[in-house]
Amino acid sequence: MDVRIAAGIERFQILSMSRKALQNAVREEIRTNPVLGPVPRDNGGHGSEYEIYDARLIRDCWHVEARNPVSRLLRQVESLEHAGLRVPGDTRDFGDQLIRARYLLAVIQEREDIFKAVVLYLLEREKEFVLSGKLHGGMNVRSVAEVLGLHPLSVQSAKKNIRVRTPSGEFPISQFFDNEEEETVLPAGNSRILDPDGTGKVSEICLIAPTEELAARNREVCRLYGKQVDVCIANLEEAVPVVRKLSARGARIFISRKGTRKSIVEQGDWPVLDIGPDLADYIPALQKASAVKGKVAFFSYGVIQEDVRVICNLMGIDALFYSFYQQNQCEGIVQEAVRAGAVLGIGGANTAKPAARLGFPHYVTENSQLSVLQAIESAEQLLKLQKEEAAKQEELKVLVERYDLALKYTHDAIFVVGEEGQIEVMNQAAEPLAGREGQPAVGRPFLEAVRDHGIDSVLKSGKSELNRIVRLRGNAYNSNLVPIVVDGRIRGVHATYQDVRALQNDEQNVRMKLAEKGLVAKHHFEDIIGESPKLKRAVRMAKRFASADVTVLIHGETGTGKELFAQSIHNASPRAGGPFVAVNCGALPKDILEAELFGYAEGAFTGARKGGKMGLFEMAHNGTIFLDEIGEMPMETQVQLLRVLQEREIRRLGSDRVTPVNIRVIAATNRNLLDEIKRGTFRQDLFFRINVLNIEVPPLRERREDIAPICENLLSQLMPCGPEEKRLLSQVLQERRDYGWPGNVRQLFNLAERLYVLRTQGEDPEFIKTVLRSFSMEPGPEEEKTEEEKTEQEKTGEEKTEREKAEQETSEHVRTGQAHAVGPEEPEPADSGYAQEEGLYEPEEGLYEPEKAERDRILAVLRQTGYSMAGTAELLGINRSTLYRKMKRLGLENRRRIK
Repeated sequence: MDVRIAAGIERFQILSMSRKALQNAVREEIRTNPVLGPVPRDNGGHGSEYEIYDARLIRDCWHVEARNPVSRLLRQVESLEHAGLRVPGDTRDFGDQLIRARYLLAVIQEREDIFKAVVLYLLEREKEFVLSGKLHGGMNVRSVAEVLGLHPLSVQSAKKNIRVRTPSGEFPISQFFDNEEEETVLPAGNSRILDPDGTGKVSEICLIAPTEELAARNREVCRLYGKQVDVCIANLEEAVPVVRKLSARGARIFISRKGTRKSIVEQGDWPVLDIGPDLADYIPALQKASAVKGKVAFFSYGVIQEDVRVICNLMGIDALFYSFYQQNQCEGIVQEAVRAGAVLGIGGANTAKPAARLGFPHYVTENSQLSVLQAIESAEQLLKLQKEEAAKQEELKVLVERYDLALKYTHDAIFVVGEEGQIEVMNQAAEPLAGREGQPAVGRPFLEAVRDHGIDSVLKSGKSELNRIVRLRGNAYNSNLVPIVVDGRIRGVHATYQDVRALQNDEQNVRMKLAEKGLVAKHHFEDIIGESPKLKRAVRMAKRFASADVTVLIHGETGTGKELFAQSIHNASPRAGGPFVAVNCGALPKDILEAELFGYAEGAFTGARKGGKMGLFEMAHNGTIFLDEIGEMPMETQVQLLRVLQEREIRRLGSDRVTPVNIRVIAATNRNLLDEIKRGTFRQDLFFRINVLNIEVPPLRERREDIAPICENLLSQLMPCGPEEKRLLSQVLQERRDYGWPGNVRQLFNLAERLYVLRTQGEDPEFIKTVLRSFSMEPGPEEEKTEEEKTEQEKTGEEKTEREKAEQETSEHVRTGQAHAVGPEEPEPADSGYAQEEGLYEPEEGLYEPEKAERDRILAVLRQTGYSMAGTAELLGINRSTLYRKMKRLGLENRRRIK
């Protein structure tokens, strides 16, 4: 029976026992112990495999009771005890039996209370499941143990051994958990016996054990509960040197018994937790003491706990108690116990050695698994707190360093003034304002140092005073005084002073740099708003062209967003990290435009800057230059531009030195360059040089579904676009649904700005609607036609002349250039050959110069490919159906032959 009781005192070992094992243990205790009566049997119909708990829902709260509560057995024990221990036999034997029975029942009752807590929590969490069958789920053993503050093994035992009976039916507790058994298994732990003179890393938590038995107990706890605690065996005198060596090898927290801990703490600042003595540690020793006849001496570091004294009195043990505080006192108290007639000594390893030398019987008390586990878990909590505190200290150091750098390297003078008006913090830039060089300003009254009386007003009122111009020490400063308010109380003022002269100089420098540079592309393809097929096709082509490092020509009406496309192409290209230089070719006179584009040397003309000036092409080196409105570029400048595109080098005005440049050119125009070539205002060779890749940006009238989203986006850039604004925009746009929007996106922005101005002025929505209806808009191209033109167009069925068709197809070819067509191709005719007799061809009369050049180019490629339609179309970058139409229009159809 003693073996069973000794095994039962380990809390988690008891909690992991099945109901059947517990019942057998209790029955055996009752059979040999006259204190207890018969055990009530469970008639729940499930035998001894499960324990049944009854649950009732009263006023929306669960009430849980065990079917056979162990409290009945405890009441029997208490009634016998209060009756004066009227049991035949020796009183001391009865006390021993009573203590053992009460301890075992207390442990069993604790297990019962744990199970009731688990059942109650699960029922509250899964009330809907119990009542209606809808399982909430998401629970596992670890989560329940964490919520209830229990060990996972306790919850695991309840999961396996409990059923709950409710009015809705009977449920096994395991039904409430997710099927994740692996989560309940604790990881295997490890514990090494360390050599104090060894090398290598050790665990962060180390145990200083005086005996090998305690080391073995620690190893078992680590194995059962997944802990990592290394052990070094050392007595009281050896503990401090051992701790010093282990700390150098990575140990951060130490565990030891009470006396060893005191010695370590006195000689160092290492964090040490002691394995607190528990009554369970003394149970085996008390059983030994109760079996001997005579006095028993109890030795302990410090005063022994009161529970041991009480138990000795209850069990009738003639006990003597001795305390020691240093190692050299142990032999003296053992000798004193022998002289007092003690026949058995109970203590630790420190008194075991002198007792052995004196031949005095001695029993060493060892800490239970529960005591070791509690000490390890306390050490883990302390280690966690240490790491959290270290992380907070690290964050605090970084924060302080940031603030220190911000104060040190800012150009503004910064003061932090306390609630009494004294300077508490100031930076280096504030020292000239504080005066008294060589004397510390911190701690002095702020008004004595700076003499800005606005500080008094802020300290009293708690209201900020911003952008004040004050004069201090002969200079003007922009001052900002902000109160420091904590919990409604003014605790000081944060004051900053900016030198107005420095602000003016900085502003001038920024303006000059912005005027000189402006080399950043701000927009990306994500900024292009619209879902119309034509716009999406243009964006898709632009994205494909972005990766090709060749010239792009963007064609579109005024206000369609050509520069938006140009910037997006640049930002999506390999040159995105380089400069983006934009220039409007039609905004500057010829001489100024040449100087801006190519730069000039010193003395090139009257008023030239000393040292000369870098041109925009040089500034765009390794980046992109955007030539907007290239159709308005003067003819003389076009010649110079052509050379830059061909040779990739520039020569400044008035200079004889050539500078190579690595640039990509994106050009844009709203003109029909073919018509400009016919008029002689645009060079044909330049046209073919810039028209490598071509993008057509559609006007708004060809993508009306994009008008509303674009307008809302433009308005949202000015103000929050709420339901009222969207409604007003929708009504105005609906009324103008047939309008051509000749100004395109730019005109939409004017409409959005007008709505913004009226809304910010607080105008009535109806008035705003009226004003927007009368918004002056120029008529679109389709609205400019006269009634006679409309009648004539209806008569002709809106058909174009053959010359217009030819020009359109020629323009299509030029715009397409060498780019592959995007979108579905037209059906191709059957592959036909072409005659190779050169004499059959006669140039068609009436062709324009661009058409003749196109005809010659196609004929040259035909000869190169052996008159293969597929090969010619591939080299020209068009499909075969387009090639067939072009050849027919250009008079090349007599080149056909039969394969």
